[in-house]
Amino acid sequence: MKNKLAEWFENRYLDILYSRRLVRNLYISVKNLIKWFPTIWNDRQWDHYFTFIVLRTKLQFQADYLEKNDNHTMASYDVSRIRTCIRLIDKIVESSYSTEYFEYCKVNYSFEKIENSNQYRMNSDEVYNNFSDYFEAYPLDYKRALKQFHLRYPHKKLESVDDFYTHGNTIAMLMSDIREARAKKLLFHLMEMHIMRWWD
Repeated sequence: MKNKLAEWFENRYLDILYSRRLVRNLYISVKNLIKWFPTIWNDRQWDHYFTFIVLRTKLQFQADYLEKNDNHTMASYDVSRIRTCIRLIDKIVESSYSTEYFEYCKVNYSFEKIENSNQYRMNSDEVYNNFSDYFEAYPLDYKRALKQFHLRYPHKKLESVDDFYTHGNTIAMLMSDIREARAKKLLFHLMEMHIMRWWD
C-alpha cells in the first residue's frame, strides 16, 4: 500500500512539474514570437542584407540574455565577442566600408537623355578629391589596393601625381572593397572560433 501511495504522489509530482514546464515553455515561445515579429515582418528573400539582419537579431537576443543572467565566469567575455560581431554586421549592412571613401571627394551627378531613346545616361563630374588622406589613414589597405589595381588594369600607369589623382577614385573603391571583405571575414572567424561557447 505504501509503495502504491508513494508511486501515486510521485506521478502527481511529475504531472505538476511537467505542467509547469509546459506553461513556462509556452510563455517563452509566445514571448519569442513577439520579439521576432518585427524582424520576420520586414524580412525579404532578396539579398544578403536580410540574412545579416536575422543573424544580428539572434546575436542581440543572445548577448542580452547572457549579460542579464551572467551564469558563468566568462559570460562578460562572451557578451563582448557577440557585441563585436553585432558591430561588424552593422557596418556591413550599412555599407560603412563601401561608401566611406565618399567622405574624401565631391562628385556632381547629372542625367542626360539619350537621343532617340527613353533612357538616360548618368554623367559624373568630380569637383575634387582628397584621397591621399584616405590612403594615409589605411596604409596596408592602400598597398593591397595598389596591387589589385595593377592586376586588374595593367594598361593604366601610376607614374605621376596626376595619374594618382586621375585613378584615385578607382583605388579608393578597391580599398573599400578590401576593408568590407575583411570585416566579413572577421565576423565569421569570430563566430567560428567562439560560437560554441555562447551558451548558458
